[in-house]
Amino acid sequence: MKKYIKNFIFILLEITIITLVLTLLNYFNILPTSIYSYLELASVFIILYFNSKKLSRNSSKLTFLEGIKIGLFFIFIFSICNIISKNVFSIRTFIYYLLIMLTPLLGSITKKA
Repeated sequence: MKKYIKNFIFILLEITIITLVLTLLNYFNILPTSIYSYLELASVFIILYFNSKKLSRNSSKLTFLEGIKIGLFFIFIFSICNIISKNVFSIRTFIYYLLIMLTPLLGSITKKA
């Protein structure tokens, strides 16, 4: 349980730091808005992929469950943030959550590669 909490906190810190850096670059017009939105999405997926890969290396069997755990945890976190900010649930949000679920799953499946 301790390794999961440590890994989730590490992932949240990585996402927060990357988002803050990208936001500052966008704020000072160093990064265009169109590139900013794509980089923000890509950074979340890359962070989830590699951290689930790292977590599944310690698992001996059923490594895909590690990816499912990470995916479900972050779907829960992002949906709570979505509810708090009173955003409308749309097909775009559903696709985003589906990709959040699939990315760590793929990362945990390809642990040996």
